Parts: sequence; structure tokens; C-alpha cells
Amino acid sequence: MSEKIVETQVDVELYDRQIRLWGLSTQQLILNSKVLVVNLNGLGTEIVKNLLLSGIGNITVLDEHEIEISDVNTYYNQFFIYNSDLSKVDTTKKYKRLDFAEKNMKDMNPRCNLQVFTDSSEKKLLDKEFLKNFDLVITTEILNNELLSKINLLTRDIKIPLYICQSFGLSSFIFVDYIQKESILEKPLDAKKDTAQIIREKEIIQKTEFPKIVSKNTNLVSKQLIDADDGTVKVLSKFLHKFIPFGELINRIDENIINSQFNKRQSRQILENTTVPYILNHLNSDFYISNQHFNKCKGIELPAVTAIMGAALVQDFISSLNNAKVLDNLLILDAQNDEMLILEI
Repeated sequence: MSEKIVETQVDVELYDRQIRLWGLSTQQLILNSKVLVVNLNGLGTEIVKNLLLSGIGNITVLDEHEIEISDVNTYYNQFFIYNSDLSKVDTTKKYKRLDFAEKNMKDMNPRCNLQVFTDSSEKKLLDKEFLKNFDLVITTEILNNELLSKINLLTRDIKIPLYICQSFGLSSFIFVDYIQKESILEKPLDAKKDTAQIIREKEIIQKTEFPKIVSKNTNLVSKQLIDADDGTVKVLSKFLHKFIPFGELINRIDENIINSQFNKRQSRQILENTTVPYILNHLNSDFYISNQHFNKCKGIELPAVTAIMGAALVQDFISSLNNAKVLDNLLILDAQNDEMLILEI
């Protein structure tokens, strides 16, 4: 795959607001990142939009889907495909989504090295050498769990993080696999005002045996106090997060997972509402037998839902570059009940 050399210098004026939020070093990492996004559906569109606006340096979009020109209303959440573009083409011919979207994506961020592929999606996704070109892989609109599991095994083999996400009507989920990742939590304390808390922190550090298990997939590796020049004492905690592959996750999802992480009232509400069970059913069909609602919602994407999930995914990716904690490891949005759940499986 040919590569275009992009600027390695961050445009400080352009990204001033973002640099204030997460720092120049993180913005530099964003610029140098190489991300593969699979399928430019409604959710894929939101993800690419947020990546472009963040200042990402390299994006490759893989999508072989054709669009039905005569039914442009089905693309109301595809703002990279304009009605003005579609009105000028021969409606008797077949076109790919990327035939129209490529130019509009480039217009949103001309600084980004954008590449598109419109053929052999599955073949490329199962090609280890192709995947090695990227720092991150994001898949959308792939409902074949067996294929997704194969892709995940490849990304784990070459140590590349993977997001798998879907959106079905009012339901949506994001699966996250960073394989194994460290995160750092800094808590500043005033050296004069917080003396009692600083003493307690010292005692905790002395008595704690590291690494310490803090959750199912997370260990506290170390904890230390650091004196800063500004009169504060930083409590610096380092965590190690271990993620499980997609194939293992879908096999382990059951009612016990829900009950172990929520109280009885919350579990009952989650398992009896109208959206979450269908997401879980899609992931593990043995969990819920009835999937009538899910079948009706397949292929239906609502702009408000995809906007929330697209922003959540890109923010999580940026957090990973900043050594902050990332989603662990299944995020489910139930828009009907205004709930966003994180299941650690």
C-alpha cells in the first residue's frame, strides 16, 4: 500500500482548543496515527467525521457497498454523500458509497492522508500484511461474528487495537480490545491543605502488595507520591488492563455477567427492557432465543444514536493515546431508556 508523507508538525493555531484539552504530545500522536475504518454507514460516517476533526494524520476507509441512487432518503445520516452530488449522476448506473464520499471527506480535513478501497473487504481484513499498515482497526456494519472473531485474532497477533461496533435502531454497542494496556491516573493534592490525606496515601502505599487486583480485568501495578514544583503532591497510580478477544466475549455473555456487575433492580431493568437484550442476543444467540426486535432493527441507523457512539469511540481512542483509562470492554447504548452501560467481561 503506497504511503503519502504527511506533515509531522502540529498546527498549533488550528488545534489550539484540543491542545488545551489533552496536550500537544497527544495531538502529535493523533497526527501520526494510522487508522483503518471499515464501512461508511451511519456509524462509520460519524467515526470518520470525528477522526478528521480531531486532526488524525492517516485514515484508510474500506467499503465495497453500493448505494441506491433513487432512494437517497435512506442516506439521511450520510453527510459525506450529498444530494447535490447524487442529482448529477446517471441513476441507471451503480455507484459505491466511496465514489461520492471520498472527496467530501478530503474537504473536511485536507491535511489528512486519506485512502479508500472499494473492493475485497473481507480479503483485506483477513490479510495480516494489510493490517500491519495500521495502528488501529475499527469495524462497523459487519454482522458475521465468526468473521469478526477471525479479524480480532489477527489484530491480536500483530498487537493492533480493535474496535467492533454496531448500531441497530435505538441500540448500539462498542467492543474494545487493546489486548493489554497500561493507564495512568494522576490525582493532585495540596501539600499544605491535604496533609492528612497525603499521610493516609503513604500508609496505603506501604501496606499494599502490588500488583493489586481492582476488578475482573484490571490490576493496580504501582502507586507513588511525587512532589511537584507547584506545591502539590501527585498521587500517581499505574494500572494494567487485560482485554479478552471478541470470540471469547460472545461465548461468555450470559445473565450471570449482568447480575455480577449490577444490583438486582438494575439487572432486572437491563434484562427486561426493550433494547439491551437484543444486543446481547446478537452477540450470543444462546443468551436470548427471541430476536424478532433485533431482526426488525438490522440496517436501521438513527443519527442521534450514531452521533453519540461515534463520539464515544473516538474520545476513547484519544484517551488511549493519553494513557487514560479506556472502555473495558463492552459499551452498550440503550437510547430508549437513556442508559449507557459498560460491561466488563
